[in-house]
Amino acid sequence: VDYFRYIQYELQLDLLRRKRMKKMGLKTIGRAGDFGGVKRVNLIFKRAVKKYRGDVRLWLQYIDFALSSGSSTVMKAIFAEALALHPHHEGLWILAASWEYESNHNINAARILLQRALRICTDSLPVFLEYTKLELIYIQRMRERLSLRTDAEVERDVPAPAENSLDVSQLPSSSSSSSSSTTTAPPTESFLKLSATSGGGGGKDVSEDPLLRGDIPSLVYKAAVEALPATVSLHASFITLFNSFPSSSTTKRLLEEAYESLSVFVEGNVGEGEIAQAKLLIATRALDKVHSTLLHDKANDSSESQDDTLTLTPEEVSFDADYVRAVEVAVEGVEALVKSSPSTSAYITALLNLLQEQLPLFSLDHNVNEEMKKGLESSLLRACSVASTDGVVVLQQSAGLLTLKKVADALALLANATTGSSSVASSLESVWLQRLKLLKIFQKASVKDLPAKHRLTDDKIHTLTLKAVSSSSSPALLSLRVTAISQAIELNQNESEIFSLVSQGLLIAPKSSEQLAFRENLVELLLSSSSASKLLPVEALRRLY
Repeated sequence: VDYFRYIQYELQLDLLRRKRMKKMGLKTIGRAGDFGGVKRVNLIFKRAVKKYRGDVRLWLQYIDFALSSGSSTVMKAIFAEALALHPHHEGLWILAASWEYESNHNINAARILLQRALRICTDSLPVFLEYTKLELIYIQRMRERLSLRTDAEVERDVPAPAENSLDVSQLPSSSSSSSSSTTTAPPTESFLKLSATSGGGGGKDVSEDPLLRGDIPSLVYKAAVEALPATVSLHASFITLFNSFPSSSTTKRLLEEAYESLSVFVEGNVGEGEIAQAKLLIATRALDKVHSTLLHDKANDSSESQDDTLTLTPEEVSFDADYVRAVEVAVEGVEALVKSSPSTSAYITALLNLLQEQLPLFSLDHNVNEEMKKGLESSLLRACSVASTDGVVVLQQSAGLLTLKKVADALALLANATTGSSSVASSLESVWLQRLKLLKIFQKASVKDLPAKHRLTDDKIHTLTLKAVSSSSSPALLSLRVTAISQAIELNQNESEIFSLVSQGLLIAPKSSEQLAFRENLVELLLSSSSASKLLPVEALRRLY
C-alpha cells in the first residue's frame, strides 16, 4: 500500500508540474524535468517488485505503467524478470508477445514467445487464441503490402527487429519450467518447425508461402483441439476469432476446417447440451459467413485500425440476395433442429432469438422483399406455438407474440404456463410477474380484439395474484407476495388478509436470500403506507429489517 501511495504522489506531482507549465506557457524545461517523474515512478515500481516478487498483479501494473508512459527502454528487463518468476502466467506471455509485435515490429520474437508459452502453459486456450490472432494479423498486413508494392519492394520489406527486443534464450522453456517429465513432443512441434523455416512473405504468390497461406493458424487450431478438453466453447472461440477478420481465402479455409472439426465433435460421445450448441453453430453458419463479409466491407471503408474488433449497426446491414438467403438458411436450419427435438430448450431459444433479432432489421428496410418479412413472421408465430415447460422460453414466446401484436395470444400463453398441469417447471415467478404486468397494462388500454376475459379489474388482478402466491411455497414467489400485499393495501382489504400474507411469507425459507429480500421490501412497503402502524408495530418492523 505504501508503494502505491508513493507512486500516486509522484504521478500527481508530475501532473501538477505539467499544468503549471501549460499555464506559464512553457513547452519544456529540459529533459530531466520532463522525464524525471516517470523515472522516479519506474524506480519505485522496481523496488516494489523486488520486494514482492510473487505478486503478479504488481508486475502487471508495472508493465501497464511502462507501456502507457512510453518507457520502452525498461520493458525488456521487466518482461524478462517477470516471465522468469512467473512462467506459468499466460497473461505475461501474451503481453510480451503483443509488445514485441506492436512496438518492436518483431514478428519472429512474438512467435517464439507464444510458442514457448504453449510449451509451458500447455492447456491455455487464451494463448492458443492469441497465437492464432497474431498470425492472422500478420497475414492481413502482409497481404495489404503485397497488393500495393512491386516484387522488388516486397523483397526489401523485411523490418529489422528493435534493439530492445527480449533475449528469448534467457526466458523459461518447457524443459526448465514445466514440472512434467513427459517424453512425447508437444502438440505445437509442427508449427514450431514451420515458422522457423518459412520465408516470411518474401514473394507475392500467397499460395506458395505457408505463412501467408494460413498454415500456422490452421496448425495452431488443430493443436488446440488435440491438447485441450473437447468442448463447444473451444471450437466457438476459434470460429468467432476467424469471423472477426475480413473474409479471404485464408479465413474461408480456416472456417471450413473449424466447422468440419465441429461436425466430428457432434458425432462423438458428448453431452446433450454440448451437442445442441454445436448443431446451432453449424445451422447458423451461412449467416456467420455473410456477417464476416459485411465486416470485411466495413473494414475497407473504415478509418479505424484493422486490428480493432469491428461490429455492425442495423443501418449497416446490407439486405442483398446473399444476406436474405443466409437468414433463410439459418432459420430453416434451426427450425429443423426444433422439429427434430422440440423438448430441447436450447433450440427453441436460439430460434426465438434469431427471429427477434432479424425481424426488426428487415422492418427497418422498406425496400426489402415483403415475402421474406412475412416468412420471418410466420416462423416466429410457429416458434411461439411450441409447447415448453421452461419459463424462460415461455417469456421469450410471449415477447415474440407481442412483437407480432398478438396480445390475446400472449396473455393466453402466460395463463396456460401459470395454471394447472401445463404450468412451467422453471422461472414460475417471472412468468407470473409478466402475466400480471401485461394484465395491468392492458386493463384500460384500447387493444383491438382483446377478449373480455383478459380485461380484468383491480380486484380480479389481486385475486389472481393471491392465487399465484398460494400456488407454491417456493422462495422464488416471495417477491410476488410483496406485490399481493401492495395490491391489498391499495384496495383497502381487511387487515387480517394483509397480516396473513405477511405472516405466511415470513415462514418461507427463513435463512434464504429471498427471505432477506422479502423482509427488506416488506419493511419499505409498510413504512411508506399510512396503514403500517395498524398492521405491525414500529418495533416489529425494525425487527423485520
